[in-house]
Amino acid sequence: LVSAPLRFPLLLRASAFLLRFPPSHEPRADYPRVRQCCPSRTTLMSGSFVHNNKVESATAGGCMRMNTSRTVPGGRPSFWEHSFIRRLRYDHNYATGVFGKLLNNMATYGCDGNEPTTPHGLDRTFIMCNPNFFNENWANYTTSGGSVVFTGSEPANYTTSLVGNTSLEWIKSIVSQGKDHPPFFAYLGPHAPHLPSTPAPWYADHPIGLTPVPKGPDYNYSAKAMHAFLPEEPIIDAQNVASIEAEHAKRLRSLLSVDDIVRELYAYLVSVDEWKQTYFFYTSVRATTLLCFYAFGGI
Repeated sequence: LVSAPLRFPLLLRASAFLLRFPPSHEPRADYPRVRQCCPSRTTLMSGSFVHNNKVESATAGGCMRMNTSRTVPGGRPSFWEHSFIRRLRYDHNYATGVFGKLLNNMATYGCDGNEPTTPHGLDRTFIMCNPNFFNENWANYTTSGGSVVFTGSEPANYTTSLVGNTSLEWIKSIVSQGKDHPPFFAYLGPHAPHLPSTPAPWYADHPIGLTPVPKGPDYNYSAKAMHAFLPEEPIIDAQNVASIEAEHAKRLRSLLSVDDIVRELYAYLVSVDEWKQTYFFYTSVRATTLLCFYAFGGI
């Protein structure tokens, strides 16, 4: 957000209401403590460090070695029972909804098709079961019932747009209850810009893709003092750079649809005089750049 203010104006505009830097400090990037997606999200949901969320043994699977299953035996129901989303619902009477990608394995959160309603602590779910940009299965539930639904490969089924449209529809249903409506919490997890970083068809050729890849002081740096897998990687050569530039273009174009979500949410909340009393948090679960050290990748 900070590094590209003119390219994603809505994301920056939304964040400007929340980010207040002291006069002596410049805006900077803050990185998550765990630069892997599922450990990062489980930490965010639970408020617990990774070692408190991990599976019991090195051979156990879980969500990237995180035990987030709601069932027993083998599961860890306390993970969800103690999550801040569930506590918002039962301890503070929030209306709660989860839309898009939450964890890598959401079988026990409705994706197995065995749930009669939303998991306890959620009023609305539209959860990705096999996160992708098209051809997606969703755990589509309310407190009254639901099922796993499939959306195909048509442009209208671009998953980032579906996450935005469905979450906005739910927020409208809460606010429309009147000035005494319950406070609401909506978690939105678009798949973008995760690989394969597919942009919406209407943004496939957007000029934002011509933006150069940032090169910081760690570009092609051996990082010998860091974890062994960094200095052992080969240098980034011209062929790698070409691939990185192509991937960078796709990522930026895929993020335009995230910007669309922010635009619609912001416009609606302003129109109903809810924006100034709504906290808007924008974060990422991973934070390495495409040209960082010798690593040919990042997100």
